[in-house]
Amino acid sequence: MAINATKYTRTVSCRYCGKEGHSVQHCPIIPIDGAKAQQKKGVGQVLNYTENYALQRWQKNKTIAEKRSLRTTTRKPRKCGFCGHEGHTRRHCGEVTATKALFHEANVVWRAFWAKLAIEHGFAPASLIKITMDGWYAQRYDTKTATVSLVGNEMPENLTIFAIADDYDMRQEINIPLASSNQGGLESLKPKAFVREEDQDRQYLYAGYGWSNISSLEVLSKSTYVYSDEWIKAYPKDIDYTVKRWNKAKLSRFISTVKSFMEYAERVHNLTLATIE
Repeated sequence: MAINATKYTRTVSCRYCGKEGHSVQHCPIIPIDGAKAQQKKGVGQVLNYTENYALQRWQKNKTIAEKRSLRTTTRKPRKCGFCGHEGHTRRHCGEVTATKALFHEANVVWRAFWAKLAIEHGFAPASLIKITMDGWYAQRYDTKTATVSLVGNEMPENLTIFAIADDYDMRQEINIPLASSNQGGLESLKPKAFVREEDQDRQYLYAGYGWSNISSLEVLSKSTYVYSDEWIKAYPKDIDYTVKRWNKAKLSRFISTVKSFMEYAERVHNLTLATIE
């Protein structure tokens, strides 16, 4: 369950050696193979396709490096990619540090919020639930109208406050795993299956809307699962990813949502860092 934008990231790979982390322009193998090919060509031997490519690419890489070394451009003042101010970079930006701290504090409160409501609404691990499917789904997959299932015990490490982001790229999609079900391959449910639309807590549990094949859901037995303090207070990697990928202007709407959540959690559920600790 990562932020949606991370689904579209890719690692750079080299089409010569096949390894990840660099392109063909910076491949450490090409200078070696290129030098060998040059030596072989110098004594009159015929090069095969790979050797010929290595030699040509090696020469091209050296030409590119030489041209770059001769560039003389006026150095512009450093400008932060996060706050937009000059004189520092994103790495040394005080607003980045403050935003990370805000997100981490909010995430601790949100996970405590999630843990509390998961027990109340029946989507905590080991909850026993009765699922009633809509008529179309039951007919399409030749399943019974209703079935009893346990909620699974998988606990994603990066289940975070980004679940309430309005922006699709920034939002984290949540699936509640099922440990047992005969619903024609149904392996998980969305939180909306457990929480009514009119429930005021809903807006701070998840964002986004989607089609559901659930007609109704009944919690037969609430779980006594205990969410660990280690999980609640952990620092998720999605925070670093977010402040690195987007700037303050892009995050402003989400920051506003986070602050609203913090106020709501304290006012309605008495959840703050102080009460959690």
